[in-house]
Amino acid sequence: MDKTQELEVVKTACSLEYMISKMEEEIKKLDSEKPERPIRPLEPKERSEKVSPIPYPVINPPHIVPPPFWIRGVVIMVVSLVAAVVMPFLKILSIKNSILSWVPFSWVSVLAMLGVIWGFICLMFDALKAFLKKDKIKEQSIEKIRNSPEYQMQCRQIDEQNRMRQEQLDRETHEKYVQKYEQYRADCREYEIVLKDYKENQLAVWSAEIADLNDKINYTRNALQEVYDKNIIPIPYCNLQALTYLAMFLQTSEYDLKYAIERYDSYVNQTLLQEHNDIARAQLRMQREILQNQQYTNSLNEQLVSFLDGGGFGLQGNSSGGYSGGFLRSIADGVREKYRTVDLLGSAHCAKARGKDCRDCTLRYKCTRGGVFNHLLR
Repeated sequence: MDKTQELEVVKTACSLEYMISKMEEEIKKLDSEKPERPIRPLEPKERSEKVSPIPYPVINPPHIVPPPFWIRGVVIMVVSLVAAVVMPFLKILSIKNSILSWVPFSWVSVLAMLGVIWGFICLMFDALKAFLKKDKIKEQSIEKIRNSPEYQMQCRQIDEQNRMRQEQLDRETHEKYVQKYEQYRADCREYEIVLKDYKENQLAVWSAEIADLNDKINYTRNALQEVYDKNIIPIPYCNLQALTYLAMFLQTSEYDLKYAIERYDSYVNQTLLQEHNDIARAQLRMQREILQNQQYTNSLNEQLVSFLDGGGFGLQGNSSGGYSGGFLRSIADGVREKYRTVDLLGSAHCAKARGKDCRDCTLRYKCTRGGVFNHLLR
């Protein structure tokens, strides 16, 4: 097949691929612009509301004066004290061999003390009894007021007012519901008209456009498949990008399709290589920045070790228990011995770290993986 036929096949395939891509874009655009279906109005619901009721009158019970509860206990305590004071004088004045002469004086004191205690107990018991009786009398008074005809009349009046207020609220709520339902029916009639227009016009036009584009795409794909079935264009190059390059190359040069495919492969390889080089350059710049930061950290670590070797803040011999320069130096040596390994960046390595027996090595490099010391000297 000569170059003219090859160019015609490639241009035809490229044109068909371009048409298919544009029609697919149009279909995606139409899918995003699909007419929205009208929303059906929501049917209102009649809801019952409760009016806040008027409370009943507050019952204020009359002031209740409790009966005197202290009489018995106080009388017993007074009599006992009087007996404790009077009995010794009566015993002195009593006739010999009388009853009082046989009563010991200590018994009188004990009996008087028991009388005082009994009087105090009676006083507390009567006080508690009077308190409980007062609450009971108060409850009886409240119940009496609640059952009185006047209070019952007031409660019935309040109940009637609450009932009337609830009926008024129910009527207003029902009237609002009727108005909303009438509006709902009008909205439904309008919705049916809009829905009919949506189905017969908007959705029908949109569906027809989608169907027409799908038919065109299927017809174009069948025609494109017939072009590919001629086995002139290899399968790996049956795409819009490759066909565009091949058509432009064949149209602007004297070379055939085989050479155009080779140039396209070379172009693709160069593009991939350029992308790979760009990625490598970005990685190299990043590594250089990391190396610069690492070198700065190493310098700070060397200064820190020099500071420790010099004894810190001038602590050369602290006999009072402080940290001496020798102690700080031993810490630095221990850190050096612990973190001896191969330098991660590979700039210089200790021969012993590489597995060789080298006694002339004067540098020992430290790993910074722990973030402590790096490239410590001597």
